[in-house]
Amino acid sequence: MTKRPGMGRPLAIASAFCLLFAAGVTRADILTGPIGPSGTYTVGVDPTWGNVYQTESGVGLRRDSDGFDPIAPGTPREAWGIAAGGTAGYADPNDFGVVNITPGALAGGVITNTLDAGAGALLSLTQSYSFIASNVVQITQSITNVSGVSQAVTYARNVDWDIDPTPFAEYTKNVSAGSPITAASFYGFESPSPLDAFGSPATPGVVNGPGDLGAGFQLDLGTLAPGATVSFNVYYGLSMFDQLPGDLTAEILGLAPGLWGITTGASSETGDFNTAANSVSLAIGPITVSTIPEPSSLAIFAVSGLSLAGYGLRRRRTS
Repeated sequence: MTKRPGMGRPLAIASAFCLLFAAGVTRADILTGPIGPSGTYTVGVDPTWGNVYQTESGVGLRRDSDGFDPIAPGTPREAWGIAAGGTAGYADPNDFGVVNITPGALAGGVITNTLDAGAGALLSLTQSYSFIASNVVQITQSITNVSGVSQAVTYARNVDWDIDPTPFAEYTKNVSAGSPITAASFYGFESPSPLDAFGSPATPGVVNGPGDLGAGFQLDLGTLAPGATVSFNVYYGLSMFDQLPGDLTAEILGLAPGLWGITTGASSETGDFNTAANSVSLAIGPITVSTIPEPSSLAIFAVSGLSLAGYGLRRRRTS
């Protein structure tokens, strides 16, 4: 597979980032977790779309002690998409572009965007970022039907990994794929639309690689009544020093029992997928909460078309 250029952050950007923090300046789109056995970890969040990558600083998901960041090298790609029935939208600013999604504004680790194909808002997606361990980020997804009629809701998340010390030669292993997951992938550049079938489906328990790999999930979240909300979590975990891929998987499973699915990527593989210098995981689930407003609230919603805060190119990966 053709490798992508730009395997490291430009020195000027990295230097500017260091100066920013040396001056004691904090940013809403750069979140740092608690100090753990391997120091601190930092996540960059797109301030408009909520993707796990902040362009200005060049931070995706970083182990601060040595700068290991499996999202930042090459063409950084972390994408999400939602659909109401046959209408899909997605936020994928570094690859497929942004389609049918209104811009949001990140504040306090929370951002809300809306699915709107031009005929009115259909769904809103609120993403709330937090660290549940020094090396594990939780992103709570809350999808609300704002259309006034019932909607069949689907969701997709996809990420490309470039894992040191051998980017573009990763191995991945999908551990599980329970309901409501409809598909999992070991490729990092699948379509961000939940209506498009994955081209590289992952089989649970099978090691894929080596290759320029990543992870992705598609979900069928059922039918939401007007005003109803369904919530679940997305998790990103990055290995601590000397933490094996299997141990990173076990850590996330222990922090979030009942996960629907988890895929772990590593920089090297031996038969049991339990030896690697660095590893990263994408997991999804569980929290399946659906709430429906009182009838009086629905009546107000239907009449007023209640607006939500945060309403308001496809660029292919380079070879």
